[in-house]
Amino acid sequence: MERLLKKRRVLRSQITKLTKETEERQASLTITEAVSFHARLIELQQQLEHVNDEIEPLVPEEDAENEYQQVYDYQDRITACLAVLQLRVDSGSSTTQAAVNSAGSGTAIQTTTPAPITTTLVKTRVKLPKIELIKFTGRRSDWQAFWEVFEQVVDKNEDLTDTDRFHYLRASVTGDAAAALAGLPSTSRCYNDAIQLLRKRFGNEELLVQEHLKSLIDLKPVRSSEDVRGLRRLYDTLAAHIRGLEALGRKLDTFSSMLLPIAQRAMPRDILLDFNRRCVADTDRLASEQQGSVSDASSHTTDETGKGTVSSFSKLLSFLRVEVESRENLAALQGMDLCRQPKEGTKESHKQLRKTHDKHVRSAAMLHQSSSPLTCFFCDSNDHQTHKCDASKGLEEKKRLLQSSGRCFRCTRTGHRSRACRVNLQCNKCRKKHASTMCDPTYSSNRPPETNRTVTNAQISLEATTTGDSSALKRTVLLQTATALCSGETSNAQVRVLFDGGSQRSYITSDTSRKMGCTLLGHERLTVGVFGGHQEEREFRRVRVTLKTRRGCERELEVLETDVICDQPIPSPPGNVLQKLISLGYEAADFSTDSGAEKVELLIGSDHLWDFTTGRCVKLGKRLRAVETSIGWTVQGPIESDIEQTNCLHTVTLRTSVIEKETTDILTKFWTLESIGVNESEDNEKPCEALEFF
Repeated sequence: MERLLKKRRVLRSQITKLTKETEERQASLTITEAVSFHARLIELQQQLEHVNDEIEPLVPEEDAENEYQQVYDYQDRITACLAVLQLRVDSGSSTTQAAVNSAGSGTAIQTTTPAPITTTLVKTRVKLPKIELIKFTGRRSDWQAFWEVFEQVVDKNEDLTDTDRFHYLRASVTGDAAAALAGLPSTSRCYNDAIQLLRKRFGNEELLVQEHLKSLIDLKPVRSSEDVRGLRRLYDTLAAHIRGLEALGRKLDTFSSMLLPIAQRAMPRDILLDFNRRCVADTDRLASEQQGSVSDASSHTTDETGKGTVSSFSKLLSFLRVEVESRENLAALQGMDLCRQPKEGTKESHKQLRKTHDKHVRSAAMLHQSSSPLTCFFCDSNDHQTHKCDASKGLEEKKRLLQSSGRCFRCTRTGHRSRACRVNLQCNKCRKKHASTMCDPTYSSNRPPETNRTVTNAQISLEATTTGDSSALKRTVLLQTATALCSGETSNAQVRVLFDGGSQRSYITSDTSRKMGCTLLGHERLTVGVFGGHQEEREFRRVRVTLKTRRGCERELEVLETDVICDQPIPSPPGNVLQKLISLGYEAADFSTDSGAEKVELLIGSDHLWDFTTGRCVKLGKRLRAVETSIGWTVQGPIESDIEQTNCLHTVTLRTSVIEKETTDILTKFWTLESIGVNESEDNEKPCEALEFF
């Protein structure tokens, strides 16, 4: 920085001398001297600005204001001096021109008119960021863009040596490209070898052409003409790959016949229908124009046949471009979303589906389906079929996609609806007859209760039994719970804590937070996703709580407030599990009662989980583990029979005998009902003991 300051002092000194001389000789300056002073002052101004730009990042913050003041003072002096010099030049030119005009035609006056000076406008210089070379990672599809820039900026730069070019080349490559140059020394002799090596490996034209064609074949289809962003992405991708192929020397007529069906497959059906309708209309119009001249038509037959595919592909791209631009303009005028989709279940959505897709699939499509590769309809993967897809799409979204493509909701295949489905499938989750990916865990068949059975001869007995069989009990699964001292700004309390690694954030109940007076840090708006794919966007209060460990350490946590963490009580470890922990010398973290009254008030998610977990784990049973935390030892897993105690249970046994009603008994009961009061009941044949007594 000291060198730059010395240079700036010299420049400022020269500017001061030049401005003082201009002020002293303002009246006696000739036009030639004014022009010279003007040019010298502009050159000094440019050099001073360049030095100021280099010094500016190095100036300390406390000296910045004084530094800027000096810079602006010198700029004002330079601007004022330039204005005086320019005025002197203009006044001298006008005086000379007036003298020439007054001399007339009879007198020859020799005058020396100075050449007009070029006025350089003083503009504020903006410090632009440095231009960085494109990084090449070794992807063959990025080679063209990288080499075009590198060749113009570095390879053909005559001011650089081969050694400098090699250093720039090493700084511009990463990944596989850097590994290819790892064995070459950075010398001038190896630069050309490095370029040839990269060109041979990554710049092979045949492989680049295959990359472009493969990317075009893998184009993601746009299913709806209302998806303007998808249409724009489709057009830009087609145009980019076509330009890449043309840059490699491949003409359009060499690959248009192959790209035409690929582009048509990726376009929405209604847009493709409009394009074909326009092509047919143009063909009919040309045929009608050529009917008058048979010779002209025959002479152009060969050329039109050779260029038919090329013109069709070019027309398709032009038509797609017009459609995309028209829809973008319309969306901008109406303020619509570029990928607007009608809401599900509305008349507009059904009309859209009927317009863009046929109700039935033709038999030719069914025949073609059997020979097509197995591709998942939901995620476009070739690793599994549609009915085995485990993508994260919701059930409603899957139904919408199936309905838009005319597929069955049960087997996800085309050609029929779910009512007429005869495909033998079984769900792996509920064992019902539908694809596993279409299983709805919340569905209930609501079947009416069976009426063809009756229960008679019921005997109820109450008895006390002693059992130690855990299979007769409902299995209990313990979670990592603990009891800890939690404090806020105003008070503290013993709270029930749940360690949950499946939650991204930590939560506290609103009642507990307000009771302890936790400090409010702000608000956050999050999308909460639960099982079944249901998502809800909510706004949470972010508060600070302090949790005290068993060793006396305090940890501050930032948690979100929620009304309820869990509706159901989380079971605490039973007495026998706690006794086993004590026998092993471990201190249990959860010492709450197992009455079910204590619910979880603080949930520690993955954002703070490992602040408390030490990583130690001890096996208590076959599938029961004890995990050490800074609060104590938590227990997680199902309670097995080998650690359960024998319980005394009161059971109520209901012995029943079931008699099935046959269809023939219904008619008999009907006639019996008709003859009530006529036929004597069989029960009346034997007199009751009470009647005999009386």
